[in-house]
Amino acid sequence: MTPRDWSDTPEPYQDIPTEERKGCWTAIIAMVVVWAIIIAAALYVFLPGKARAHDAKSGWAYPVSCCSGIDCGEIPDSAVTEGPNGFEIRLLPGQHVMVKNGPAAFLVPYGTERPAPDGKNHICLSPQLKVLCFFTGSRGF
Repeated sequence: MTPRDWSDTPEPYQDIPTEERKGCWTAIIAMVVVWAIIIAAALYVFLPGKARAHDAKSGWAYPVSCCSGIDCGEIPDSAVTEGPNGFEIRLLPGQHVMVKNGPAAFLVPYGTERPAPDGKNHICLSPQLKVLCFFTGSRGF
């Protein structure tokens, strides 16, 4: 069997102008980059590893045990009063990211609060509006 002479075979895509071929490669490279970013983001979010907390506006990090990245936030001092059984918290929609439909009221028993490094009040709430953590700076911490 003799080897075939490929010298007379046309180059693939020779009928497509060079500029159009460059555009195709640019689009392919862009698509690969986009997919790489999507995969990297998915791995970061869904793979177990070091747990990640998120930060208060003043810069300190909420403990991982209190949050899932969106459920903690500073609340106004006017929303917190000290009652006979603990901190009474009344939040209106817009005062916390998790409070969306009507006012919400919470009682945080004394001794379960945590000190807030910035001296402001913060609360972490579950999607079911259960108190996960309450941080206060009002009790001389």
